[in-house]
This record gives sequence, structure tokens and C-alpha cells, in this order.
Amino acid sequence: MLILALLVAALIPMLLDGLAPFSALLDFPLARLTLILALVMGCWNLNALRLRLLLAGRGGSRDRWRAQQDGVPTTPSPMDRALTRFSSTPLGQRRAVAMVMATECATCATPGGSGGPLTLMMLLKRHGVHPATSSGIFVIDQICDMLFFLLALTAMGGYALLHPNAWPRPELIQLASAVLVMLLVMMTLLLMYLPRVLRLSRAPLEQLGISQANRRRLSRHMLHFRQGLAITLGQPPLRLATIFALCSTHWITRYSLLYLTLDGLGVDIAWVWTFMVQMLAMAAGQLSLLPGGAGGVELTIGAFLLPSLGGETTAAAILIWRFVTYHWYLLAGAPVLAWLARPIIVAGGERRLSGHYTGT
Repeated sequence: MLILALLVAALIPMLLDGLAPFSALLDFPLARLTLILALVMGCWNLNALRLRLLLAGRGGSRDRWRAQQDGVPTTPSPMDRALTRFSSTPLGQRRAVAMVMATECATCATPGGSGGPLTLMMLLKRHGVHPATSSGIFVIDQICDMLFFLLALTAMGGYALLHPNAWPRPELIQLASAVLVMLLVMMTLLLMYLPRVLRLSRAPLEQLGISQANRRRLSRHMLHFRQGLAITLGQPPLRLATIFALCSTHWITRYSLLYLTLDGLGVDIAWVWTFMVQMLAMAAGQLSLLPGGAGGVELTIGAFLLPSLGGETTAAAILIWRFVTYHWYLLAGAPVLAWLARPIIVAGGERRLSGHYTGT
């Protein structure tokens, strides 16, 4: 699926204007491309600092005790030793950046970004962070993103009222805002009434054939998950404000890349319009079954830019923008992911070999 996604991401711009966009790529300023890649690295550092603030020193003995309460063996296996190798070491900025790059690579390489949260939980477990705690951190991170986009859409709605002629499709802002509000309300209600939801889910889970022990383990994980959320939200207001400021800075920087790409191609366009186009393109990419939203992202960008920019410029913009926001994430993140996951892969191989020789 990843190979198919890479082919689709390259073929759609070619369908817009053949091989002509590649000649425009040769004229793209190298200094501008270097600036864009530097901004991508800056985004990784911002997310790494946000991750360190979200952790708030969690990990170590308390999370290992919770793991034992959830049925994890007290005697560590080779896999467990590999997973908790860095549990006594504070998470520094360099390793946090590596974890962010690996997580972004896994997100881009899997359908719907499903591999991102799992990779993050695997890497955080090596620092002694319980999976329920890391999943709670991930949810808080997603809530920060939703709040930022909701505020951004509100600001864009005001801009559309002041400049009605500069905004071709104002109804898109209303639709995107309604979807974000609905998601935030659903997540808030689920977290507020989680114990009641767990009680009501007993009968359906029992009908699915899930044993009582597994239901209790699942409930314990969910309660630890909510406790992790409560600990994160219970941090000092200044820390929470800093986390949200880092989130906002990251997305403003990330969604400025299309504007910088078009500006490098000599196109004069409003920054706020490119911001909205990227939001809609990434949302459309989530509906695609291919990794990285291939197909949906390119078609959405092309649909908005093609009428005003023409085929050659639109295709060139898509090629450059997708390279720095998709292909570069895979190229730079894959070696880091392999480096971070190597101890776990080796430990898993040793466990399989030991099981083979002992006949288990």
C-alpha cells in the first residue's frame, strides 16, 4: 500500500500537465527549498518539546507498578528489558525529536496514520511510560490540535465576513467548524462519563465472547487512561498554555509551507487561503485508504489551485509541497524509526529463537 501511495502521489501531478511540472522544479530556488526543510525540522523540535511537557516527568517505577497490576510479568523478559531500557533516563530533546520523527514516519507509512499512536506508545514504553498513560497523552495532544483548528476556523470566518470577495467557498468553513465541534463534544462526554460507559458496555462485550478477565483488564486500562488525562490536565496553567502555544506555532509553521512553495514559484496568493486549502486537503486525505492520504490530498489541492494557477504551476506546487510534507517525512524518519526499534526487533527475535529451542 505504501508503494501504491507513492506512485499515486507522483502520478496525479503528471496527469495535470504531463512532464511540464518537472521543468518548473528545476527553476525552484534552492534557498527556498532549504528554508522549507529547515521549517520542517523546526516543527519536529516544537513537537518534541511539547511531548516533553506533556510527559511532565512521568514514567519509571509508578508506571512499571501499574504495568504489573495489569498483568505484566514481574520478571522482565528480553522484550521487556528492551522496552524499558531508557526508563531511568530523562527524555532529552534530541531523543524526543527522534521519537517524533519516527512517529511521523509511521503515520505517513500507514493507512489513516494508524501506525503513529502505536509507534509513540512503543517508544514511550522504553522510558517506563505505561501504554494507558501514553494514550492519554496522545489524546490531549489531539485535543490541542482540534482547539487550535477551531480557533483558526473562527478567525477565518471573521476574515471571510470582512473580505467576502476573497473567499470563494465560505460554506467550507462552517462545515469544518461543525465537524470539529461535534468531535470535541463527543470526546468530552466520553471522558466525563467513562465509568458509566464501561458499566453499560458489559453486556455487549459479554455477547462478543470477551472473557470477564479481559473485560476487567480493558476497564482498568481505560480508567488508567482517564487518570493519565487528569494528571496531564492538572498541570500548572502556564505549562498548559505553553503546550497550546507550541501546538499553535507548529501548525502555523506547518501550514505555511504551501504558501512558501507557491511564492517560490512566483505566485501571489493570500496566506490564509493556502492555510484553508491545506486543512481541507489533509481532512480529505484521512478519507483515503492509502498511507499519507495519497490521492485525496493531491486531488483536493489540485481542485482548489487548478482554476486560478493552471496545470503546470499547480502540479509543480503539489510535487514540491508533497515532497516536504510526505516524502521527506518518510526519507528522514525511516532510518530513525529503524534505529529506535532495533532493540525491540532484536529482543523479539531472541524470544522467538528461545521459544523455538525450548519447544514452547
